Amino acid sequence: MKFCDINIRDPFILPYNGKYYMYGTRANNTWERKPLDTLGFDVHVSEDLESWSEPKEIFSYFDGFWGDTQYWAPEVHEYEGRFYLFASFTGKGHHRGTAILVSDTPDGRFKEHSDKAITPHDWECLDGTFYVENDTPYI
Repeated sequence: MKFCDINIRDPFILPYNGKYYMYGTRANNTWERKPLDTLGFDVHVSEDLESWSEPKEIFSYFDGFWGDTQYWAPEVHEYEGRFYLFASFTGKGHHRGTAILVSDTPDGRFKEHSDKAITPHDWECLDGTFYVENDTPYI
């Protein structure tokens, strides 16, 4: 599929091993509570930034996951051989915050790495990102 045929928001592209992995917010996710099928993240893969694979789901809501309303702005970063997805989530009884998911591959199933949001639980936080300075990882 061509880039113009992909309907996502907040696109983030990870170049890795000669391929490009594009993640984003599912386009029908809005401020209102939506059906569970909108609560997840997909990846599209390309070798040339023009032709992309069909979306592959890499994370979706499951019973017991604290984020049950809004999923926004996923970013994936490789660090020490694993892949970490930073995204904003909102849940009933929780402020919006950035949580971290992890996978062994850039297009694999991501699982919880952090216990709920890693941003302050009494703040509304949006779009955390990852960086390393002097060998120390930060958000």
